[in-house]
Amino acid sequence: MIATDGLTLVPVGFTNCYVLDSGEGLILIDTGINTDENWDALTAGLRAAGYEVRDVRLVLLTHYHFDHSGLAERVRQASGARVLIHQDDAPLLAEGGRWRRQTANHRRLLQEHGVPARLLDWLDRTWERRGRHWYQDWHRQEPLFDGAGQVRWSRFEQETPPPQDQEQPPLAPGDAQAHPDETAHHTETPSGAQPPIIPDGTVCEREVIAQGRLRLRAVHTPGHTPGHVCFLIEDAGVLFTGDHVLKHVAPNPAITFLGSRYEGRTRSIVWYVQSLQKVRDLPAQRVFPAHEQEVPDLPQRVDRILRNHERRAAQIRATLQGGATTAFDLLPALFPNLRVSALWTALSGVIGHLDLLEDRGEVEAVPLDGRIAYLRSMTG
Repeated sequence: MIATDGLTLVPVGFTNCYVLDSGEGLILIDTGINTDENWDALTAGLRAAGYEVRDVRLVLLTHYHFDHSGLAERVRQASGARVLIHQDDAPLLAEGGRWRRQTANHRRLLQEHGVPARLLDWLDRTWERRGRHWYQDWHRQEPLFDGAGQVRWSRFEQETPPPQDQEQPPLAPGDAQAHPDETAHHTETPSGAQPPIIPDGTVCEREVIAQGRLRLRAVHTPGHTPGHVCFLIEDAGVLFTGDHVLKHVAPNPAITFLGSRYEGRTRSIVWYVQSLQKVRDLPAQRVFPAHEQEVPDLPQRVDRILRNHERRAAQIRATLQGGATTAFDLLPALFPNLRVSALWTALSGVIGHLDLLEDRGEVEAVPLDGRIAYLRSMTG
């Protein structure tokens, strides 16, 4: 295992890059962020294990996020290795600047789920000049809501943003970092420029990737991303879980718009819960995640994450009282200390749990003045 700095704000530590010797070259699972510092860490780690980067023959990416795929192109150029990713994440990997084409989708989703136009306009005006510093300095921001659950318009609109870091691009709403005091979820915050990466091929559910003496089975686990994959070495009882299952922190199943179409919105938490159930009983005695340490008990950890999602869904259902309510209107009760820079992450999580409740027939989505509101179902 080689660790390269993932530079995440939730303290999950480094990105773990796993090196497997197949007898016919190396297999590298994930690569770390595209920075010179991380490249040096990766190559030094390989040398310490008795290898060189030119020995890599295959790069398997668990998903497209920057801290997992960033160095893939550099490894490929140095070694001639093939880069593989799940077919549903391949288009996202190839669109390094994908979020700039998602702005209209993000705004429409926020608007339809109750975010006031005044707040949306303020976000539009300030987004570019705030950039990455906004997330790093979240603890200095006033909470978005006051004690009565009303937006603190005068406070956050007067907030003076720090100087913009000109060397780094601003983050997209879809890449926004959830703050540790507001959620128990992890999302990546990219710090190195991400070139578009065209994979050499794609993998699909249950496909066996053969290299030398090794056979790895792809287990499609959508949720954190549409094409997230875990890799299972069945005869060794070893599972590489990427960001699907971590030892302590639960990943954020972020909303994505497939094919850049608003109608292609993912129901990410629904998928994530299904994917957790899918891996729970896999024949894996050792479980290696992309962050933190080895997971000692896969079924126990999966059950705990599932319980956490059930608690959140139950909390949301209990909060739906007295008529139709938008997802935004639920935020003060769920996240009373929410900072505005975490709005996207918090709201997308609430929408995801509403999707879960809707699929179970426990809530009903209804149109309300051009927006989507939710009612507790009388039958669910």
